[in-house]
Amino acid sequence: MAARLFTPISLGGMVLSNRICVPPMCQCMAAGGMAQPWHADHYSRLAKSGAGLLVIECTAVSEQGRITGKDLGLWNDEQGHALGGLVASVRAAAPDTRICVQISHAGRKAMMLDADAPAEEIVSCSALPYDERSATPVQLDEAGIRGIIEAFAQAAERAYLAGVDGVQIHAAHGYLIHQFFSPVSNRRTDAWGGSLENRMRFGLSVIEAIRKRVPKLPLMLRIAATDWIEGGWQESDAVEFVRRAADLGVVAVDVTAGGLSPQQKSPQKEPGYQVCYASAIKRGTGLPTAASGLITDPLQAEGILVSGQADLVSVGRGVLHNPSWGWMAAQSLNAFGAIPPPYFGAF
Repeated sequence: MAARLFTPISLGGMVLSNRICVPPMCQCMAAGGMAQPWHADHYSRLAKSGAGLLVIECTAVSEQGRITGKDLGLWNDEQGHALGGLVASVRAAAPDTRICVQISHAGRKAMMLDADAPAEEIVSCSALPYDERSATPVQLDEAGIRGIIEAFAQAAERAYLAGVDGVQIHAAHGYLIHQFFSPVSNRRTDAWGGSLENRMRFGLSVIEAIRKRVPKLPLMLRIAATDWIEGGWQESDAVEFVRRAADLGVVAVDVTAGGLSPQQKSPQKEPGYQVCYASAIKRGTGLPTAASGLITDPLQAEGILVSGQADLVSVGRGVLHNPSWGWMAAQSLNAFGAIPPPYFGAF
């Protein structure tokens, strides 16, 4: 029987040759939001790992939404052209790997690594800082919320014009969409806060705006299944949001957890420690789901898929440590399709 890890899967018309995903891993090497030679080399090496899907790092939809001053951006056309050059370079190096980009707004976690960032430019759903050392964000008004929703749509359109195969919306790790989700960070009493319905409104509005702007672009989601905080965003909330997202046209979800607040009580980080969340989202929604969290061994990855816990596996650290991870996995599972033909003689 063929290894499950190396069977194709279709996500909204985007066909992956296998179930290995290289997730976004921030490089903080951009200049003016634009990709540099570092990115071309870095992503070409990762794409040649044999992965079916490569997701380019967290890319800001606005200058104020960057995590650091050296993040990639898509808030102007020049950055879109630079992304197009990066995509073309990576595709030439690994034509069988599908290329997506993750788009995000950091909200109250913006510019946390840049001490001289103007505090008045940091925004969130509520005026609550991430921790005691962080700036207190400005609470977004209606115009500000609508402006960021539009910025997501414009960034997705620039990504589409740059030639990506799909876009992943970042709704995890404590960034702005996640901040709206959680009652820990969202204390609003208007239509954007309070009930679960209202707290989901911002994320759903982002999806609607992108789908309206670029209806044919495969749209994925990275979501936190839980805050790991009592009374915060929980697994059942995430299931409900993903159900709604699927109705709006999201074709796959990559599941992670935590990152919203230092109050979190996270479990011990051991191999596959977040797979249970991917399994819960898959059971609750039926949407194709990627598992993450210290997935490093090919047999471990195969077991996750064969057992039905997820449809794809995100391998980050493993591919960074070994850019030929997919080849190693193919050899381990007797599935040599992921190995570039020029290298067959080595196996």
